[in-house]
Amino acid sequence: MMIGNCLVSTEFGYIVDCIDINKQLAFDHPLLKDHKIQKRPRFPLRTIKKPSMFGLLEDACPSGTVPIRRTTKEDLIAIRSMSNNIYPQTAAAPGIHRAQIQMLEFTGSYTGVKGNIAVYNPDVKLGDSYAEIHIMNGEEENVNSISTGWMVSPTMYNGTGYSYFFIHWTSGGPTNTGCFNLVCPGFVQIDKTIHLAAAITNVSIPQGPHFEIAVSIFKENDGNWWVTMDGISVGYFPANIFNNFTNPGSVGWGGVVAAPNPPTGISPPMGSGLYADGKYEHSCSIRLVQYRNTSGIIEGLINIAMIKSMILLAVMA
Repeated sequence: MMIGNCLVSTEFGYIVDCIDINKQLAFDHPLLKDHKIQKRPRFPLRTIKKPSMFGLLEDACPSGTVPIRRTTKEDLIAIRSMSNNIYPQTAAAPGIHRAQIQMLEFTGSYTGVKGNIAVYNPDVKLGDSYAEIHIMNGEEENVNSISTGWMVSPTMYNGTGYSYFFIHWTSGGPTNTGCFNLVCPGFVQIDKTIHLAAAITNVSIPQGPHFEIAVSIFKENDGNWWVTMDGISVGYFPANIFNNFTNPGSVGWGGVVAAPNPPTGISPPMGSGLYADGKYEHSCSIRLVQYRNTSGIIEGLINIAMIKSMILLAVMA
């Protein structure tokens, strides 16, 4: 409901403020002091038939403002305890487990990645569970990357077990720069209905209703990187906040889990939370898997309708 200039979610218990689009946190970034806002991307978008509803679709913020989930002191304390390295390039990342399809470097580079991710709500007691797409370049402390999808993280979201829409970025290695959502300056919010860290209302149930979000990350001609959800251009990362992202060499789709810190010996569930049994109706899936090359041509991975390993419970050795 609307209270003054704030939107309060009584269902999920957090506050969303309508912030002047020119006064959002992104412009606290030292490289964005004189940034001119790009209001919309130039690439065409398509929506999906059965989206997972979330955001402020009925109570959009007024024109000239954007919805920003309010970050509390407790949120910041919780976020500091989380791993910022959700898609490491090496196997030497303790507590991080992945089940992903990864497209590596080819002649040229990648300028976009997209996919329709089935939304589930695995029962995460400790740690974090993600289903995401990403685009990245570099290794170790020179990694530049963007990812988006859904996540379940009682650590980040005050003990709640909902699935939340998220973005994540880094420039120069995940331990040095970057963050989830709007915890640090970088992402420029444009849409007035969809907010980052929004709880997703409709989630899939094994052998029951199936819901998904269509997400994409695309580079514009000006070098900015746009994030879209269900055909809505949520916002973008300006090109100049990255230091090694002119020609990304890798894109990927799949699941990631991060064990709690300190580790307890068992990682949280991934995907639908069920063990793999070969049945599509039990699994988390990513459909319409596509990437875009430097020529602007969108290509797909034929017949990859399901990433079966996403439904494994990732258990630490």
